[in-house]
Amino acid sequence: MPARKCFGFINTMEIDRVPDISLGRLFFSFLRLGATAYGGPAMMAYLRRECVDRRRWLTEQDFQEGMGLCQVIPGATTVQM
Repeated sequence: MPARKCFGFINTMEIDRVPDISLGRLFFSFLRLGATAYGGPAMMAYLRRECVDRRRWLTEQDFQEGMGLCQVIPGATTVQM
């Protein structure tokens, strides 16, 4: 399995923790988010709970770094996440 790149650096410490994510599970998780959320900052809490706590697709640090990156880019943070 290739190492994951983060800002051009290879992070070999994270190779063992990359989860298996099926396309169907990913699709239905975000379908439920889109069907039940009203938008705005409240969606970020739901997205964090789904991706970090429930599914463990991301670590807390990965989620926070992604959110910080999306906040400096113009546009809606939730759409960019």
